[in-house]
Amino acid sequence: MRLHKLAAGVTAALALPLPAFAASHGHPGHAGDIGLAIVDNRLTLTNHTYTDLFTGHHLVEADFGDFAYGANTTGNPGFAIHAGVLPNHSFLALRPIGSLLFWDGLAWGAAATGTSLKVEDFRHIDSFWTATGTSGDPAVIGFTGAGLEIHDHVKFNISTGAAVGAYLASFALINVAAAAGELPVPDFGSPLHLESRPISIAFNFGLGHHAFESAVEARLVPVPAAVWLLGSGLMGLAAASRRRSVAAAA
Repeated sequence: MRLHKLAAGVTAALALPLPAFAASHGHPGHAGDIGLAIVDNRLTLTNHTYTDLFTGHHLVEADFGDFAYGANTTGNPGFAIHAGVLPNHSFLALRPIGSLLFWDGLAWGAAATGTSLKVEDFRHIDSFWTATGTSGDPAVIGFTGAGLEIHDHVKFNISTGAAVGAYLASFALINVAAAAGELPVPDFGSPLHLESRPISIAFNFGLGHHAFESAVEARLVPVPAAVWLLGSGLMGLAAASRRRSVAAAA
């Protein structure tokens, strides 16, 4: 088991009651998709992610070339939301923030000048991250209809000639109303909920498994030894409880 998956599992289990921990993974998409709920009027992720040590952002992973879009593109992660979570006839979009970072095998730093990461939304409109910031409107992920869930993907593309390595881009998810008119278009000035806590995606571009894991783990919040001990103790208590239940039944 990868170290950061184990760390995420222990911290998540400690943070939630067991029924809530189990239920929080449910969304209508695939494993690895980002699920959403509304909590205190804020877009909130329902699946557990890692936490970026440097920014406090949610941290998820993706691999360029894992779809039939070509070596420089991926459709992951997807976004999956149950019907009724967002208001009908509204838009879910991602708002790029920050700048494009690059892992050179030793440390994270700014991506090279001329390298860009593009996100193409479902309207075929592009937004960008570069070493100096972002450009373009928020990228629309999906449109809500009555009784319909959202399960959509946008395309992320690293520019031609980009160096092999890991790349990091960040965004916030927003839910906005449709502008008045005959055709539904997003009104980015009319948010319906507070935007999500920022999310960062670590993209693998041509690295081997272990090299990419090193890049991701360099950004993770370490789990204190006391937490590991507490987690082990909780597991021991659960096992003892099961043994007592079996004995009583016998």
